Amino acid sequence: MNEFLQWVKNIRESIGETLLVSMGAAIGSVISWIYTKVRYRRERQFATASSKTKCEVFYQIGRLESSDPNPQAENIINTLLQGIGIMIPWRWSQYVLYYAREKGVAENNIELNAFLKSPQQMNIDQDEFSWNESEYWSCIVRVWVVMLIFSAVLLSISLKALNLATKSNDAQYTPLLFIAFISFVCWFILFLGSVMQDSRLRNAKRFNAQFSPWLEQKLCQKQSTM
Repeated sequence: MNEFLQWVKNIRESIGETLLVSMGAAIGSVISWIYTKVRYRRERQFATASSKTKCEVFYQIGRLESSDPNPQAENIINTLLQGIGIMIPWRWSQYVLYYAREKGVAENNIELNAFLKSPQQMNIDQDEFSWNESEYWSCIVRVWVVMLIFSAVLLSISLKALNLATKSNDAQYTPLLFIAFISFVCWFILFLGSVMQDSRLRNAKRFNAQFSPWLEQKLCQKQSTM
């Protein structure tokens, strides 16, 4: 503990009067980072893309499909789709959109948007599109294992620094409180991200439970007419 207090004291001496300014800048940077990440995620969702943008994307896809064969057409189409929050290849995502239209699923439906952004949890190739249950649970486990590991580290640092701050003198109180606060903020951001990731995966699975039987039926009908 003495070594930790000495380290904190050295920080205090090296930073001096600029510590409070640094705290303000750090807090401002954290808030700015959170806002940027939330805004990026929001803009990259099918629900939040404007109707004009979606129409332009689908119009360009229609032109690409009706034009002369282009070896890069599929890549171009998938890039256009990613711009409006659809990460599933067009070969299969068009079925998802047909399903949503047929069943009256709103564009801002949480489960629909989660599904459109979860290709990692699916088996996707030219002839197969299915939910990968093992990958789904593997991802869930990874999210919370990482969360638990970092929680043990960050909360330990935060609580230890806070405990020392209550017993320290004035010179050590502020830097210890700063360390406790930053550690807790980092933990909270990680926790919030883990909850959001877990929620996205579970919503995607719920959508698949309804969509998968419909898709199987449509594919069987398509094969029977060939």
